[in-house]
Amino acid sequence: MKRVFAFFGVIALVVSLFTCISQETLEDLPFSFDKQDLPDFTNIRGAILDSELYALAELVQWDDSLTTKGPGNKERSISLKQYAPIPGNQGNIGSCGAWAASYAARTIIESIHIKRTDKVLTTKMAYSPIYLYLTVIKNKNITYGKDAILPDTVNSMRRFGLPRKAMFEEFTVNIQQLEQQRNITPPVNGVAGLFEKDASPGHRIDQVKKSLQAEIPVIIGLNAPNSFKHAKDVWVPEKDEISDPKNGHALCVIGYDDNKYGGAFEVMNSWGEEWGNDGFIWIPYDTFGKWVEEGWHVTVDENIYNNALEFTGKVSVEVQEKRGAMQVILMEDGIYRLPTTLKNGTQLRLRIENAAIRQKNKKIYTYAFYTNPENNRSVRINGNEWITPGNVVILYFNSEQNIDSIISAFDRERGNISSRLENILGNDFVLFEKSKYEYSSMQITANLINERSAAGMVLSVSYDTEEKPINNMIPIEGGTFTMGSPGNEKEKKETVKDFYIGETEVTVVEFRDFVNATGYKTTAEKNKKSLFYNYRNMAIEEREGLNWRNPGITQEDNHPVVHISWLDAVEYCIWRSKKEGLTPYYTVTKNNSVTPNSRANGYRLPTEAEWEYACRAGTTTLYNTGRTISPNQANYEASMIYKTTPVRKYAPNQLGVYDMHGNVSEWCTDIIGNNRVTKGGTWYVKDHQIHSACRKLQPSETTVISTGFRLARNGG
Repeated sequence: MKRVFAFFGVIALVVSLFTCISQETLEDLPFSFDKQDLPDFTNIRGAILDSELYALAELVQWDDSLTTKGPGNKERSISLKQYAPIPGNQGNIGSCGAWAASYAARTIIESIHIKRTDKVLTTKMAYSPIYLYLTVIKNKNITYGKDAILPDTVNSMRRFGLPRKAMFEEFTVNIQQLEQQRNITPPVNGVAGLFEKDASPGHRIDQVKKSLQAEIPVIIGLNAPNSFKHAKDVWVPEKDEISDPKNGHALCVIGYDDNKYGGAFEVMNSWGEEWGNDGFIWIPYDTFGKWVEEGWHVTVDENIYNNALEFTGKVSVEVQEKRGAMQVILMEDGIYRLPTTLKNGTQLRLRIENAAIRQKNKKIYTYAFYTNPENNRSVRINGNEWITPGNVVILYFNSEQNIDSIISAFDRERGNISSRLENILGNDFVLFEKSKYEYSSMQITANLINERSAAGMVLSVSYDTEEKPINNMIPIEGGTFTMGSPGNEKEKKETVKDFYIGETEVTVVEFRDFVNATGYKTTAEKNKKSLFYNYRNMAIEEREGLNWRNPGITQEDNHPVVHISWLDAVEYCIWRSKKEGLTPYYTVTKNNSVTPNSRANGYRLPTEAEWEYACRAGTTTLYNTGRTISPNQANYEASMIYKTTPVRKYAPNQLGVYDMHGNVSEWCTDIIGNNRVTKGGTWYVKDHQIHSACRKLQPSETTVISTGFRLARNGG
């Protein structure tokens, strides 16, 4: 019997938004893998091209009723690039087929249906390549990290469905939660080959162009020789290279232009923005026809998006005893704050205007609640009442909700606001990164895809207190632990005494208070330059004019201060100790010689052992989160944020200490040779460089965009 991968254009599926029909389950899918033995290299390929298996696929039958534009369209150029997410990086895993099919093609198809062109939003709502890859290797008993067969990868989208990438970044999702989220995701209902395995180059080109004319991206299996790894704007193989199925690589075709390079297709890769032309490249028709082995065409039931609606919402804030609306400042991930702290007990109220909806006969459901700063319990906002909130959450839905149930679930969750909301509201919730704001209001424009979709904004409110900064120091009970890790840092037993450590890294606003009070000039300001990480070419480079005031990235007051030398951190410790009536731990001479006083009760930098002890928080695994870590738990390369994030954005460890993995590396007291120890890793390094034992060394005078510091104090 012929194996069929798709029944394209024959059966109209009736789909419930809450149940994906005929999808299989993954109840025994493993969610933990040991990645330490994987090779550390980039630009891996990872698609097994199987011509015999591809030959069994049912070929596409063109049906104009299933497309936005008919395949008879003869335009000289077509581009779906505006609907694509920002190119991601598959790293050292053979998952290119999943990236091409899920992250690229499936996401683009949805963007086209709902007319979504905001790349940041598209990237946030992209479908998960990791989930798709795991479904394939699980069912085929493939070793994690190894290549997957492309036909199996494409077909798995129809068999298992897909969650969003934000809900399944790596391997930390509970299987019941995953099944629930996947089951409300619009499924793929059409999968078909575009051309026969022995089709002529001209026929392959024509079929791919027809799919693009129908506004459907194409997943291709390409024989990618070494020259492809180093291509820039256009790829043309070298004369001595031959087509070899062992070099299989999957990509997504997102456009063509008959006038470019004599006629060429534009493809999206999964090697990050630093490859090619920001992650894209052109392949001339003659090269394409000879080197492409497989072409896949996927569709979804357009009726799924009948309930999609686009709206604009506006919220202004009034503060008691002040006239007019209060200014709001956009921070990160749809989180706003007031420009100043408020006096204790100050009340405010929200003016939530009716959302403007683009579609006729549609309704938007708006809800709001706030957290009580005294007991951290959440309270529903019913009207224009005056409130004294810690955080305010405004949510927009496509359908009526049981908001009291949502509030109760929110209070039961742990972690930062965005992760709590995502865990509760699921696959189609987005806390807007690119919300718009005026001087006097917060604004949001969003597209709610289905009846379970939700969008939201958060207002963070701070109050003046008379508490001393010691309340930001976490008391750590001393003990003995195993420091280091096998194969990286030598393991040894280490004992630390009781001490305090900073709940967070020292922030921009805290460091500004120090500079304003003392007139201190940092090392970077004196040198008029500092080190910068250029993520496009993955290199550290020196740039003039960079310092803590002008870091080269967007920072708000609650971000960790960067471009700080070891001596800058020491000077801050001395100032803060004196400010609070403590005995300074350090003394600095005119020639910048530093002498410690181990009996002092003032602020200092942690020792490396103290830092690692506080980071581990009693754990013995690579990370304090377990054997693995995900972008939902820390800011590092896989998070694709490419800058610092606010302190407390991610959940703290078991001791209540934040950002011990990623974000910025932190100075320690220890010196090895002529270099000081830094711990914690940064926002641009890989996961194996942010584990609990990971240590980096750099000269004391170094200033870099990724280094800050955290305070410590003697216990007792």
